[in-house]
Amino acid sequence: MIAARRLALLVPLLLLTCHAPADAARKVKAHKTKAAPVASVPAACSDFYDHANEAWLKANPAPPSGSVSALDTLRANARAQERTLLEDMAKNPSDDASRALGTLWNDGMNTAAIDAAGATPLQPLLERIGKLKKPRDVAAAIADLHAAGIPVLFNFAADADLKTPAQRIAYATQGGLGLPDPAYYTRSDSETRDLLGRYRAYIQTILQLTGTPADQVSTQSGWVLSMEMELAKTSVTMDQAGAADANYRPTPVAELRKAYPALALDKFVAAQRVSVPSVSLAQTGFFGTANSMLDNVPVEQWQAYLRFHVASAMAPFLSKPFQDAHFQMYGRLLAGAAQPTDRAQQVQDTADRSLGATLGHAYAQRYLTPATRDAATRIADALRGALKDAIDHNGFMDAATRAAAQSKLGKLRIEIGEPATTPSLAGLKLGGGYAADVLALAAWRHAREMDSIGKPDDGSRWPVHPQVPTATYDLLHNRIVVTAAALQAPVIDASMDAARQYGAFGSLLGHQLQYVVAGKGRGIDADGQLHDWWSPATSAAWEQRVAPIVAQFSGYVVADTTHVDGARTRDENLADLGGVELAWAAFAASTAGKPPTAAAERDFFDAYAKVWARSSAAASLTAWAASAVQAPAKYRVNGVLANIPEFAKAYACKAGQPMGLAAPVAVWK
Repeated sequence: MIAARRLALLVPLLLLTCHAPADAARKVKAHKTKAAPVASVPAACSDFYDHANEAWLKANPAPPSGSVSALDTLRANARAQERTLLEDMAKNPSDDASRALGTLWNDGMNTAAIDAAGATPLQPLLERIGKLKKPRDVAAAIADLHAAGIPVLFNFAADADLKTPAQRIAYATQGGLGLPDPAYYTRSDSETRDLLGRYRAYIQTILQLTGTPADQVSTQSGWVLSMEMELAKTSVTMDQAGAADANYRPTPVAELRKAYPALALDKFVAAQRVSVPSVSLAQTGFFGTANSMLDNVPVEQWQAYLRFHVASAMAPFLSKPFQDAHFQMYGRLLAGAAQPTDRAQQVQDTADRSLGATLGHAYAQRYLTPATRDAATRIADALRGALKDAIDHNGFMDAATRAAAQSKLGKLRIEIGEPATTPSLAGLKLGGGYAADVLALAAWRHAREMDSIGKPDDGSRWPVHPQVPTATYDLLHNRIVVTAAALQAPVIDASMDAARQYGAFGSLLGHQLQYVVAGKGRGIDADGQLHDWWSPATSAAWEQRVAPIVAQFSGYVVADTTHVDGARTRDENLADLGGVELAWAAFAASTAGKPPTAAAERDFFDAYAKVWARSSAAASLTAWAASAVQAPAKYRVNGVLANIPEFAKAYACKAGQPMGLAAPVAVWK
């Protein structure tokens, strides 16, 4: 589908994607991974982040606004690799996957053909809308547009059943608005009124580009905006819409037919080729309004509404006038972008969204070496063992909670590189031009999603694509996913020594492992049932153990007088700390019964620090810290390592020094 809301039940690493800089494409100079120097230990005990990253910070000063980081290098490298792959597929396709991706790339880069086509690719859809004769015809047209992959008026998608997570069910949720937040339609301040005026001008432009006579666009744009304002009145807030349980209300389709007869939801479901007894529909106020509008709004107003929403959804893939209008509204006005991304990046983004899993398989096959995959797998196995020991020997879990934690860990899957299976491209035909390709892909993806409704979720689909550098704990499937693109320096590669691999990759993986049995992971058990499986005694002991971390991080200054919010960042800080503890335990156990050498100890911590190297403008840091759930990079290093006794030993830091807390917090010890 071109646009749809999803239920978010992941703990994303946001480790490789958090605090995204405004100038993420800026080139940065990478770290060298030679052994950490023994000298300057006093500096290490004062500010290890600056000590470890001194050369990098000098070579990569903060930009006037935004930030730049070592992980930006990884992201930029992954994007460049992906673009090279697409260009190669376009030149020399060798199988169905490369032919599909190569065709999409060539058609997307052919701007002359795109501009010459104008609105022509929309004609079959616009003709369908033009055939409407009476209001009762509108519901069938809405169903047809959904089947074409364009969700108008509301969203209809597949996701996990919250009571039986192994099963996928259908969710019908509010939609139908061209602005991202219903509050834009209900606020009365001057800034919002100005935005609505600009949005109406955008509606006029899009309608005119689709062939609406010039003397009618003003009237028709007013119709569209009025209809959206009516829908917004009973739309739930963004926070409410984002809460998974707020969207969960399975209702028999027969009841939905009676409750919303004008929407004809039984016929809608059948038009999506879905056969299920119930659909989750929780936002009853919104659907009541939509049903009433289908009864009372004249058909010509519905035609204007549908024409606009179809054309606006497709505008980025049409001729330059469509693209320019869409960017001015959504890129510049709403997102604050100074200019559009270059053409190649736009087409690359389309490939990611529409054929991401297929592209990800090709990416992993080309760029993830067996040696790096093996190293990551070895470390993952070692960290699993470290967490198993930590569950058995920590000082806060009681016997029942330990048993539940071990059961969940025993069922955990750690999937590295790419999914075990790649979706078939059967039934997909491209080659009719860029917009036609996008429409074909939208319909194909929608059909695949609809086909999954009412069936068991086998977990074969990943929540992220392999070409996106990230790792995530997937709560519903009890698995950690590490993408191929994440397995590069400075996180891990086969050329790094074991200490550095454990210090960087191991610590990041440990962060995710902690969420299996703590944090959000304690809200879903080994069998996928949603409940808090920690005992009250374990919970109380945990709170007492980790309480000092809040005060510690609240004492750190972000910029000027702004401090870290220790309470808001607590769980992420604890996951960072627990991740380093687990990685260290796994590393220490990997040295064949011999303690790590002094140089290896320092390499471990040096590699961890170098992952987080970042230069940020003060204003950017202050703005980010106002809502961030993670501490700034400096304190993800200093704040964590100050609690690690093995770090203090490696650098001879004394209790009371900034990097040697007198009363360190321990997660798993």
